[in-house]
Amino acid sequence: MRVVFDPAARTEFNDVQQQYEYKNVGLGQEFAESVRQGLRRVLAQPLSCPIEVSVFRRLVLNSPTK
Repeated sequence: MRVVFDPAARTEFNDVQQQYEYKNVGLGQEFAESVRQGLRRVLAQPLSCPIEVSVFRRLVLNSPTK
């Protein structure tokens, strides 16, 4: 299994990371690490995340709060 980001999702990820970083230095990095950990979890245990559509799985993460 591999993870593929849709270009629009990649842009949204980058935008949100920058917004968090602007809000509080280091928060954007925390957000990015949370996403990386989530992706590792999906790769290690894909059945832990429900199939949303076709072969796409949904993972809900907590937002960083500093």
